[in-house]
Amino acid sequence: MKIIHTKKIKYQGVLHYAIKYAAWSLKKNAILLIKDNGPYEVVIRPYLISIYQVNQCVHQFLKAKVKTIKTDFRNGILEYKVNLENSYDVNKGWSGGIIYSGNSSEIELLNKAIRGLYSQVEFNKSNSETASFNASFGSDGFSFSSKIL
Repeated sequence: MKIIHTKKIKYQGVLHYAIKYAAWSLKKNAILLIKDNGPYEVVIRPYLISIYQVNQCVHQFLKAKVKTIKTDFRNGILEYKVNLENSYDVNKGWSGGIIYSGNSSEIELLNKAIRGLYSQVEFNKSNSETASFNASFGSDGFSFSSKIL
């Protein structure tokens, strides 16, 4: 079990880091307990982070990897079961991406980078993918394109 006391960290901009690092340090199906000092109202106020917003952050950052066990909003207690796999699974696949401007002068360098990705041992051992991304400013404004290779 990991316990996060949010009294100070939620106002220092590090709450999401605390949630992620606590979850990553837990074994599969372990408990994450958050103790919050309020405010306990549903109302959003300037410069205050309510327990409801803390609960929303947990679900935003851990998504489907977390299951709510207990929510006692009046007393500032949030309890979750975290279902994260901490071990690396080589069968999950490997992804690589390349971002470039789209200028024709970069095509040769882009091809070298793609060949470099394809030559990686991890790429050839698993279900892998590579994508290239380019962005440009034209007469219609900003455009973005991507291509799975």
